[in-house]
Amino acid sequence: MVEQLRLMCVHAHPDDESSKGAATMARYAREDVDV
Repeated sequence: MVEQLRLMCVHAHPDDESSKGAATMARYAREDVDV
């Protein structure tokens, strides 16, 4: 049985998710990873 991957992103500042990690989160979301 293969376990579903999950990605938890923690950011220090409120706007970091859009300016620092948006592309990474979008890539994993496209690959059906629970982001």
